[in-house]
Amino acid sequence: MSANFYELLKYAATGQASPDMTYYDKLRASAISSMKKPAMDDYAAIAKIVRAGKAQDFFSVGEQIICKYTDTQGNEYDCPFDIVDFRDVALENGTVVPGMIIQMHYATKEEIQFDAKEPDRPASADYNGQIAAYGWNRYSMSAMRRWINSAETAGNWWAAQHEYDAEPSQASTVNGFMHGIPSEFLAMLKPVKVETVRNYRDPDTAQASGTYEYDTTYDTFWLPSREEEYITVNEPNHREGRAWQYWIDRLTPEATEKGELLPQQTYSSEVTHALTSHIHYRLDAHSSGAVARMRSANRASSNFEWYVYSSGFVTYSSAYNSYRCAPACAIC
Repeated sequence: MSANFYELLKYAATGQASPDMTYYDKLRASAISSMKKPAMDDYAAIAKIVRAGKAQDFFSVGEQIICKYTDTQGNEYDCPFDIVDFRDVALENGTVVPGMIIQMHYATKEEIQFDAKEPDRPASADYNGQIAAYGWNRYSMSAMRRWINSAETAGNWWAAQHEYDAEPSQASTVNGFMHGIPSEFLAMLKPVKVETVRNYRDPDTAQASGTYEYDTTYDTFWLPSREEEYITVNEPNHREGRAWQYWIDRLTPEATEKGELLPQQTYSSEVTHALTSHIHYRLDAHSSGAVARMRSANRASSNFEWYVYSSGFVTYSSAYNSYRCAPACAIC
């Protein structure tokens, strides 16, 4: 196991090595001996360290980047982001760079429709009727994805993305999510590659039952998948990212005792007991659990989308329902 940041600093300052310190650790200590861990709201310094590929020398999973969030009414909230993993990320230009994945600790102040009903959509194609009545569970075309990736004001962040798209209820009353995040914080981030599996009832494809296609998007903020939050595999052989270490670390003893298996080893269509470790509490009421959307679709339907319920149960509901979310992003 590699030495942590504090052991490296101690060695650099005193020459005293911890028992398990390796030759490589000593080289790392020499490289960072002239550097200090920045304050967790020193965004420029944090970004510099991550971009140099040294994030794990300075930061640990579970630490929080300090941020503020301002809602549409001008109310300001403490809005910490948890460090959830370290991994390389792919940019839209094809380059792969070091990244530090962080996720909003609390669920958003606002509740947004994942996708509005699309009443103009013809019901002739397979499962189009579900979309017309309950909204579409395709993340790449969703109103919620557009909202979390917009810094525009209310009335300006939403625009139709396809011929049947319908305006979500909150489009004219709620600012884009990024409008409430400080520009200095946003400067740490870049849009990165996110893969999401489409349901096999998707009317835009000629998929056979039981087969799937991926949508690739490049997002500054994205909703976590079931796999990334270490809940369960959504479908065998069609996964949406690897589990973030933060959520692996949070898996509770109670869940393990109830037979919760590692998601890398099992597939389950639904979690049948509450994962209290996975409750997302509200940004504006820290003791109240929220319903927090994920980007993973229920793949046998066109309208059902997965979420973590306020009690920790994981299930799905129609896309037109308005819920909160806990988006992630990449410092890179």
